Amino acid sequence: MKIFNINFNLIMASQIFNLFASVLFNVALISYVYSATTSVSGATLVLVVSTLGSIIGGFIASSFLDKISHKNVMIFSSFLSFFIMLMLSITTSAFGLNIFAIYIVTFLLNVISSFFRPARQAIVPSIIEKSLLLKANSILLSTMQIVLTSSWVVAVPIASMLGIEMSVYTISFAYLISGFLIYFIKTSYSERGLEEQDTLINQLIKGIKPFRENKTIKSITIMDMIENLANIIWVPTFLLAFTVEVLHLNEEWWGFQGAAYFFGIIIGGLLTAKYSLKIKQLGGKVLIYASLAVAVITLVYGLNSLALLAVIYSFLIGIPSQVRNVIQESLIQEYADGRVIGRVFAIRNIILQSIYIIALVAGSYLADKIGMVNIFLIGAFIYTLVALYAFMSPTIRNFNYNEKMNRL
Repeated sequence: MKIFNINFNLIMASQIFNLFASVLFNVALISYVYSATTSVSGATLVLVVSTLGSIIGGFIASSFLDKISHKNVMIFSSFLSFFIMLMLSITTSAFGLNIFAIYIVTFLLNVISSFFRPARQAIVPSIIEKSLLLKANSILLSTMQIVLTSSWVVAVPIASMLGIEMSVYTISFAYLISGFLIYFIKTSYSERGLEEQDTLINQLIKGIKPFRENKTIKSITIMDMIENLANIIWVPTFLLAFTVEVLHLNEEWWGFQGAAYFFGIIIGGLLTAKYSLKIKQLGGKVLIYASLAVAVITLVYGLNSLALLAVIYSFLIGIPSQVRNVIQESLIQEYADGRVIGRVFAIRNIILQSIYIIALVAGSYLADKIGMVNIFLIGAFIYTLVALYAFMSPTIRNFNYNEKMNRL
């Protein structure tokens, strides 16, 4: 089975439209809220609401994901997102846009995303051989980041040119096209896993089981739990506030930094694909080096006040971040039971998003109290703790990808 088969290409094409819709939503609507509230806390509330939606949606998804075809889950999610955004478009045209409506739509879209994302992660092993997963995920995630990079560059001028009303219409039709593309995907085996008579408790237990029994997945998840306390500093609202308040620049430079960050992620994904064999040999050491690099770059970014350097640092931090992301996603796809793999991703998202929302609330409050520079310094400290945990963990430090592959 080759990587670039028709199914893999359809998934990538679907992601292009889905991600463009997501970025345009963030740029147009979060900017609208930030302008209306003139507060980091007010704009960050959009992200708090979205995270709540992800958590609640994750619990619902964990009950259904492995009973329904992952393909059908993705189709339904895309079409439902289209319908919600279309309703927002119609009401905006008739009555105008208000912040409360943005919060409701943000919540609903993230409930839906809690189904779409783990379904996409779970469907990949059904169209790609396990031996090619690391390289396939590198290509897929790199393609997604290319779209994100391009979207960050063009989304701000597009939103300004179209206006909020037409931007919402554009978002809705991007979701529609994404759903149509998924319809033509064909998987190589039945995706239905758990039996219908499984209770909700048993379904959750089976989804949690891999986190308890596989030391590698457990250790990686703990790393992510710690890291999620700091990841809030790179969300759009925090980056926008840092650009305006610390760098004293306009929103255009916010877009440049977002684009640079995602371009760095593209490079990280391409490097992972090109040197996948070497990464397998180094194993856990790559995770340690990548975590340390993220900590150091975050520190120098937070202490910087020059626009050009901010863009460069945004680019640099994307490289190690993506290397880690590819390895972690591939590992879960490799070692989670195929019958519950969608549920494993859904429960993992619940765990990480629960921590994320706590960090968002605390971080946005502190940002208004102690300033964005101190927030980034705190983030650098937390990233350092992640690197130390990875180094001190024998499971991560001694992990060898090739040895694990040989046991499959």
